[in-house]
Amino acid sequence: MTPLLYVVSRKSERIYGSRHEALGHFCFFLQNLRKKASNRTHVGLTNQDRPNNRDGGCFCLLTIVVVVLVLKPSRSHQEFQEFLVEQIKTHYLEKDFSGTVLLFHRELAGVWLSDLTGVVNIVRSRYSLKKGAPARDPVDMFRSLLLMEMSRCPSIDDWVKNLNALPIWVILSGFDPDDVPGVGTFYDFIKRLWLADSPHLSKKVRKPRRKPKKGKKKGEKSPTYKPGIVKRLVDRFLSRPPVFNVRPHDLLQQIFKECFVIPSAKLGLLGDVEHLRFAGE
Repeated sequence: MTPLLYVVSRKSERIYGSRHEALGHFCFFLQNLRKKASNRTHVGLTNQDRPNNRDGGCFCLLTIVVVVLVLKPSRSHQEFQEFLVEQIKTHYLEKDFSGTVLLFHRELAGVWLSDLTGVVNIVRSRYSLKKGAPARDPVDMFRSLLLMEMSRCPSIDDWVKNLNALPIWVILSGFDPDDVPGVGTFYDFIKRLWLADSPHLSKKVRKPRRKPKKGKKKGEKSPTYKPGIVKRLVDRFLSRPPVFNVRPHDLLQQIFKECFVIPSAKLGLLGDVEHLRFAGE
């Protein structure tokens, strides 16, 4: 590792908060995935200067093409780190643009410390095993989406613009600077992560519940209309445990567990995992 990258990495480990902040960004990523998935479209023509046509449906639908993608062998996390060192050295350090690298030290530390190679095994079933065009490395695609959330980029369209404008984002994602994924590639990957045809969790429209009446006096608790409801819920759960079927966000939860929670627990970042306390608020 070059001296500058070593300094950036060591400095960022203190400032970045390592995996703690990565966990927070991943949770935020889960919350926003459905919103981004709902804005996707199928094959169509969109004016490059008017990307919002994609959301408004003002495009000419020519044909529907089903593209079958097959996974290529994914590189290891060590190989990705070597790629980072080589690309940053070639495009920034040798050209005396080290200041740009320092500006992105938090993001550099995040991707350097977060081993996402487990993503490829989790999403393998969502790709063709034999025939099809070579797919983008799902590890790089997922890493790029995490960087999008870390940079608080509001949409896929804006993120692709950022990738084309700032090659440092492309390198941190793991892509070649001369081969940036398009908007449709990101939406296709999001569709593979979401195990449902609809971006919505339920088709049912629930009636809004009435807000309970407050206590008569200031500081007094609201009246209880169903005493013992907690005990009845516990008894029902113990007698008839719920059966969890396949849920649309199962792949995301599995990625969260394998790539973030378990490594954090092994590093001792979660404390004593045998005595954890959860708030069910």
